[in-house]
Amino acid sequence: MFFRHPDKKLSDYTGKELALFVLDIAAAGTCIVGIAVAPGLGVVFKTLGTLKRTERNRLVRKVRLMEQNGYLQRTNGKYAPTKKGKRKISEAEVWKILPEIPKRWDGRWHFVLFDIPAKKSQYRKLLRDRLKELGYVHYQDSVYVHKYDMHKLVGMFADFYMIRKYLRFVEVSKLEMERDIEKHFSPQKQNRH
Repeated sequence: MFFRHPDKKLSDYTGKELALFVLDIAAAGTCIVGIAVAPGLGVVFKTLGTLKRTERNRLVRKVRLMEQNGYLQRTNGKYAPTKKGKRKISEAEVWKILPEIPKRWDGRWHFVLFDIPAKKSQYRKLLRDRLKELGYVHYQDSVYVHKYDMHKLVGMFADFYMIRKYLRFVEVSKLEMERDIEKHFSPQKQNRH
């Protein structure tokens, strides 16, 4: 499963997208091969075919940086993701999972409540970002609501970051000021989630 965007040039990748692409190719096996084309490190991406010089140089810099930061290791001229690199791939996969929206609403509101300690504040921000990305509506501090049940998906996300014990899931059939919340789930907005 390559993190390559089929309609996007390599030169248009963000640094994070390029890093995930490099890790994914390295995890696939023998696709990244180190060769001596210049002092230091050069790479050939067999899956990419011919690359422009600027793209090749950018890839070389990214591979070097990822090796220095402990995401890749070079053995016998080949690169493989380290434990840290494999975790980064897994993290990207957790973020890529999309919800399956049922055709009909079950009439229940699905809440996620959380109380994540200050020492784990970076995970609190990640959770908020993921909830918003999934279409949850901010109801109160540390309380988000959705029209559809996504507890399993949110639970997988929380398990990955080891914050599940700080979350609670609640379902309710009647909600005060329901219409204010319901307008966030209009048919036009549902198509985005």
